[in-house]
Amino acid sequence: MITFSIIGNGWRTPFFLKLMEELPGQFRVAGMLARNPEKGAAITQRWGVPTFTTLDDLLRAERPEFVVTSVPWAVNPGMIVECVERGL
Repeated sequence: MITFSIIGNGWRTPFFLKLMEELPGQFRVAGMLARNPEKGAAITQRWGVPTFTTLDDLLRAERPEFVVTSVPWAVNPGMIVECVERGL
């Protein structure tokens, strides 16, 4: 089973969540970073994926094999730096 996490809830996010849903024995989303708690609650309710408001909280809960970023272009480089600094 491949375990990954998703950072952000941009337009790409449902594609990755659908992958998890369609291939439950092969892929699992360990958690998702959603800085807005209300949006995070909606994601958890719809997809059953735990959400976190910080990257550190997400990584404390479970260490994914990799992360997928689904954030705006301007935010993505900084988020990638944060992930690399944490060993992802």
